Amino acid sequence: MLVGSSRRPPFRYPWDQTRRALDRLAAVAGDDYDDVVLHYADPLTGGPTLMTIDCEMQLLRPHWSGKSHRHTHATIYHVIEGEGVSTVGETRIEWAPGDSFVVPIWATHRHENQSAKPAVLFSCSDRPVMKALGFDREDR
Repeated sequence: MLVGSSRRPPFRYPWDQTRRALDRLAAVAGDDYDDVVLHYADPLTGGPTLMTIDCEMQLLRPHWSGKSHRHTHATIYHVIEGEGVSTVGETRIEWAPGDSFVVPIWATHRHENQSAKPAVLFSCSDRPVMKALGFDREDR
């Protein structure tokens, strides 16, 4: 490492710990828009996972249907478990494990888990950039 470098060691978020945390959070009421959300944080600062990227793991309980909302950060979703549907603007996106999709800035969107099993989505967004610029906003 270079002297004075701001380079940091990589962080590790083990899946077994993540899944246990999601299951614990699912034991209480979730959010009307995103259901159960586990926000990853920098273990040294408590801030975003990376300086410009936020990461989250989201669990949609069986037969859960979220309300529409929009925000000023773009989000990339990757499906870990389960099957469902997301409506982004006027586009209906059916998804299953291994699929990825994007919710652009200020696009109205909602997620649905139409199955009898939980669905798990990993997401990363540019929310830290929007916050730093003073543009972070959400319309619920």
